[in-house]
Amino acid sequence: MAGLTFSKIFKNFDRRLDIDDIDEFQYHFNRAVDKKLANLDSEYTNASEDSVEDPRDLECYKNHLEGIMMTTYSSKVLGYELSVIALYKKVEIKTKEIVGRMVPDVEKDKLSYFKYLCKTIPFIKDLNNFKAFNELRMLNNAIKHGGVVSSELVENFPNLSEGDDLKDLDKSYERLLPQIKGYMHELVDEIYVRYDSEFGSPIKQINKDT
Repeated sequence: MAGLTFSKIFKNFDRRLDIDDIDEFQYHFNRAVDKKLANLDSEYTNASEDSVEDPRDLECYKNHLEGIMMTTYSSKVLGYELSVIALYKKVEIKTKEIVGRMVPDVEKDKLSYFKYLCKTIPFIKDLNNFKAFNELRMLNNAIKHGGVVSSELVENFPNLSEGDDLKDLDKSYERLLPQIKGYMHELVDEIYVRYDSEFGSPIKQINKDT
């Protein structure tokens, strides 16, 4: 720890995005779903005329099990919806805390509004991983408003169709996660360059554009 200033300690802390709780949630949730699916599959495979009072009910019974399996599997989508929302919320909270602490003359309560955030720190759009952050934001909003593709998503991703169900959220989450971590690193580094601070409160703004 020798040689580290308070500024560097704060900076290292600010750059870290803690997702351990999301990882743990996914692990236990997916494990529970997979266990239930395995039990249902075993019950389906072993279903016979002896499983029902009337042998003519066997097909109906197996169809019932298939329906339960489909419903159970679809719950995995819910798990990743919650993970996307949780990841965005972590980024939002951390951003509000850092920008509110480091940048002068900020209305902290408004930092949850995307347009205000971009107006307050316009350089955010120049960050290499800004597109990943923006995609996460749009997915978060779409999930909260019905779980379907929004007009905003279509505007940015023309291959999507408005109103369709959001698909492959598990792949989107895994793809975006490392980029979101990179985004937080970039955001914090840029803020610390522009707003010189030894103890985490703004002292002076460095105008890099002049």
